[in-house]
Amino acid sequence: MVKRLGGKLTQPNLRLMDFMPPALRAAEQMETAELDTPSELGLAILRVDLKAASALRSLLQDEQAIDTHQCMSLTSSGKIRLVRQRLGLPRPQRSRK
Repeated sequence: MVKRLGGKLTQPNLRLMDFMPPALRAAEQMETAELDTPSELGLAILRVDLKAASALRSLLQDEQAIDTHQCMSLTSSGKIRLVRQRLGLPRPQRSRK
C-alpha cells in the first residue's frame, strides 16, 4: 500500500510482531477467544505507525479484505500486549544474541 502525503509517495512503516501459521493453530486446536476466527486461518500482529493506522485499518476492515488483500483486520490497540490477549496468542520467546 502506497499513499500520498503532501504530494510525495510514502509507504507505511510496518513491522511483523507475531505470526502463528494455520497449521500450528490447528495442531493446538486454538480458536481465538474473543473473536470468531477459525483455526484454519493464520494470525499475525503488525505494528503500524499511528499516522498510517487509520488508512490501513480501513482497507483491512472491509468484508472483502481477505479476497482483495489476503488478510483482514480483527482488532487494534496502542499496545501489542492487548492485541495478543484479544487474539489468545502467547508472548513469543525472543532469542538473545
